[in-house]
Amino acid sequence: MNIIAITGTICKDLELRYTGNNKSVMENTLAVRKGIKNKETGKYDCDFIDFVCFEKKAEYLDEYAKKGDKIEVVGKLRVDNWKDDKDNYHKRTYIVADSINILSSKPKEEKNPYEDFGNSIKTDFDKTEQIKIEESDLPF
Repeated sequence: MNIIAITGTICKDLELRYTGNNKSVMENTLAVRKGIKNKETGKYDCDFIDFVCFEKKAEYLDEYAKKGDKIEVVGKLRVDNWKDDKDNYHKRTYIVADSINILSSKPKEEKNPYEDFGNSIKTDFDKTEQIKIEESDLPF
């Protein structure tokens, strides 16, 4: 069974793109905090995990999320292998999202995505610890 769920911080500005068939797609990277602190710095290190989402999920992220927001991605782990023109092998591991939940964000237009549900949804997500990502932290 191939199911993965991660929670992390969006590392890059979001960019909604479209395929040749006009299918919306978004790729990005999550900084996922490791469970133990670095002995030298006293801070938590992160793993950087790529993900991709399509259509409604991509459009939802584009409308309501931004770089630095904490999200949960549930999907399937995918590994692509290929050989380039110079016979070098390459490998890319990423998550294809089946669902995405925004855990800490304010919509770009200050619209509450839960307003249609009244006051029945309450969260404590604003109390979660945010991970500060610097450009120098990114592996690319």
